[in-house]
Amino acid sequence: MHATSIYVVGQQTKPTVTAQLISATKRQQERRRKALSIQISCIISNRKWFSLICDETCDESTLEQLCVGIRSVDDNYEIFEDILGLYELSRQDAPTIVEAICDVLTRCGLNVLDCRGQSYDGASNMSGVYGSVSALILNQQPKAMYVHCTAHCLDLAVHDLTDQCATISTCISFLKEITDFVRRSPKRLAILKEISNQLSMSYSNLTPLCPMRWTAC
Repeated sequence: MHATSIYVVGQQTKPTVTAQLISATKRQQERRRKALSIQISCIISNRKWFSLICDETCDESTLEQLCVGIRSVDDNYEIFEDILGLYELSRQDAPTIVEAICDVLTRCGLNVLDCRGQSYDGASNMSGVYGSVSALILNQQPKAMYVHCTAHCLDLAVHDLTDQCATISTCISFLKEITDFVRRSPKRLAILKEISNQLSMSYSNLTPLCPMRWTAC
């Protein structure tokens, strides 16, 4: 009986069984994601008008992703912001981004003609006067007024302020040098992971600080 139990447990760790468990978990997560997306889309559709909040960035795996958010108001004038998801981009040009945005809206049952505002960062492909994402969306819906993201404006202001303060600027540079020093060496990363395990820390990697993001936290 004991040997049989060991054999059964061993079978559960076979590569084929592990792959099946991972596949089943991914399918379950995808079903939950779709159900949540449908629920959010129905709520936004009932509010009728909405604004777009989008930003594209490159993650650590060098994968270019577009974050699509929706800002809407209910009958009590309460503001809601919902993230529809992160979507991979094949290119970073304005037509590709607009195509991705329209595809997301269509999949969520939303119409770009109901868009009454759009907010992005100050990049030329997002907010330029001609041929940008905001300009192309305006061609489809002239009422979708573009507003430069105030959070991004705050990031820019704080970043410029830190450059004027020698103490903060030196601190940021020092943190960047430490992060780069550890990340450049597999041996140092292994030591960091070992220390992290000993201290029961939930993370074992160093993430580079983005001067355009973390300073606004």
